[in-house]
Amino acid sequence: MSDGETNAGGPGLPDGRILDVLAIFLMAMFILPGLTTWLTGFVVEQAVPGSRILAGVRRAELLIGLYARSFGFAGLTVASVAYGYGRPVSAIGILPRRWWKEAGVGLFSGASLVLVNMVAGYLSVLLLGLFTSQETAGRLVAREEGILQGLLSPGQPGWQLVGILVLVNLVAPVAEEIFFRGFTYEVFKDHWGGRMAKLGTALLFGGAHGYIAMFLPVFLVGLFLAHLYERRGSLVACIVAHACLNIISSTVLYFNPVSN
Repeated sequence: MSDGETNAGGPGLPDGRILDVLAIFLMAMFILPGLTTWLTGFVVEQAVPGSRILAGVRRAELLIGLYARSFGFAGLTVASVAYGYGRPVSAIGILPRRWWKEAGVGLFSGASLVLVNMVAGYLSVLLLGLFTSQETAGRLVAREEGILQGLLSPGQPGWQLVGILVLVNLVAPVAEEIFFRGFTYEVFKDHWGGRMAKLGTALLFGGAHGYIAMFLPVFLVGLFLAHLYERRGSLVACIVAHACLNIISSTVLYFNPVSN
């Protein structure tokens, strides 16, 4: 038996193809967001040129792209499993059984994730300080966090604030866990074993967030969630833990915005 496979994730996807992982990743990360953003602006401009609606769409391009990315991860993954592989979604850990128990585990794990994220964030600044000044390292971190903080700014329109909160705290945790832990982990595990699957999914998860200064916290969060999925065999605990971390992080950013 391979390492880390005594309670190996969900029911499994033994015929999973790494090429499918890469295809979904590229489609969801780059192609769908770009296409959706362009198409939305084009349709609105043709329908009501020069209107305030078009101006609002332009302001919301980042938010539209982020929603397209999340729905792309979830939709393409579920479609691939159901139609491409002919398997039920339970094969990637979408299991209704014991959901209340798994949700409780997720809440406890979410509290642990907050601590992991805080410590790793602090370590990131220290490590960057070895190559540059602490002040410069702090500015790099603030710049990366400032993207989300800008969307969460109290000065933003109410609809945009609601949109980003729903995305960050609900849609993204569900979509990312379906793809990274449910699908990608299962495929990587079948090819490389449990330990390498955790490492590979964490690296891909970290890369998907586009951070440099804050890559370490996201990478460690990815490792934690992969281990949680390995132990529980259900995505419910991972989704709840992920959502808890995002809720706390977005709340902190909203009430204590980073300084640029």
